[in-house]
Amino acid sequence: MVLDILLPDINGTELILKIRTMPHCSNIPIVAVTGFATEQDEIKFKELGFDGYLSKPINTDTFISEIKKHIND
Repeated sequence: MVLDILLPDINGTELILKIRTMPHCSNIPIVAVTGFATEQDEIKFKELGFDGYLSKPINTDTFISEIKKHIND
């Protein structure tokens, strides 16, 4: 799952906490996409349970390689 951090009705950090408590969804890989682009932001999002992190603007090469890390063949 690719999840933007800033969503209209709920932010991505609230949403991932809900997703991680659902037994049938707890193992889904989730990659954060955000404009928050410091090294500390990346650490924070991974501590919150995100499996990967991409900062905006998205580099298509980085996007593809990050997503491939989390896809089971």
